[in-house]
Amino acid sequence: MQLLSRVSMEAIPSLVLIFGFIVTVSAISRRSKERRERLRILEEQLRAGNLDGPEKQRILEELTGRRFPEPAGTIAPPQRPFSAVARVAFGIGWMMIFLAVGLLLSGGRDETQGATIVGPLGFALVTLPIALRELESDRPRRRA
Repeated sequence: MQLLSRVSMEAIPSLVLIFGFIVTVSAISRRSKERRERLRILEEQLRAGNLDGPEKQRILEELTGRRFPEPAGTIAPPQRPFSAVARVAFGIGWMMIFLAVGLLLSGGRDETQGATIVGPLGFALVTLPIALRELESDRPRRRA
């Protein structure tokens, strides 16, 4: 019985690694399919030819991935929502903060030392996506 539990405990890291690989491959595949579909739709719109100037500029920006300067007096586009990576970092950061609080409340010396490491790292992960978005939204104002 002990041998069985030892084998199953040793298999957990491998199973987690395999699961992570499968999730990553499926996410990459899904994003690739979505991108191909988006490009197909944009190609159809360009072939139709009945687009005005702003629509052509939007399609060009989508195809090239670059933002072109907008004419003076136009309203800035709305901010992008957090990316998936930023949301995951935010969630992991929150979990690390609660883990640090739990370690501090448990009391031991080792736990306190762990909390002093995990707490600031969690705080950094929580604030990093917000700070990056603020820096990105401030960028056009600095150029003007």
